[in-house]
Amino acid sequence: MRSKIITALIAGGLLVGAGFATSVISAPGTASAQEDSTDTDQERKGPFHRGFEFLSGVLEDLVEENTISQDDADAVLNAVEEKAEEFRAEREATRELIKGFLEDDVITEAEASQLPDDHPIFSERLDEAWEDGELTLEELRQARRHHRGHRADAETENSDAQTNNISA
Repeated sequence: MRSKIITALIAGGLLVGAGFATSVISAPGTASAQEDSTDTDQERKGPFHRGFEFLSGVLEDLVEENTISQDDADAVLNAVEEKAEEFRAEREATRELIKGFLEDDVITEAEASQLPDDHPIFSERLDEAWEDGELTLEELRQARRHHRGHRADAETENSDAQTNNISA
């Protein structure tokens, strides 16, 4: 019974860690923010690091409670680190691929078909830009500015709603 609990905890830790790493690394705004910093900066300050530190703390508590062994905790952390490195490598390969596509300031549908199906370039907010069968660098920039504007608007609305709730 105890081994089943331990196995479930390890599997859960792997899933949570991998899911967190996936969401952080593949988030549309994350890649552009990561371009402006070194890997060392990201390892110390990035959202992945904070999530990894959180998971490390949870596993440490489980080791202290004798729920799992230190070897189990180390195995989970190593697996999460390996998976995160795979995602980083995939992200870098995709970034280089797109950089090559944009040498002529245009991404064609044929070029885009080489990207993963869930890549943000296929999001609904770019549907109109794709109508002519290609996506220009300017269209990408406009979509990015527009998207950032919506996030800022949503944050302002959220802040206003919270202020109204507090004053009510």
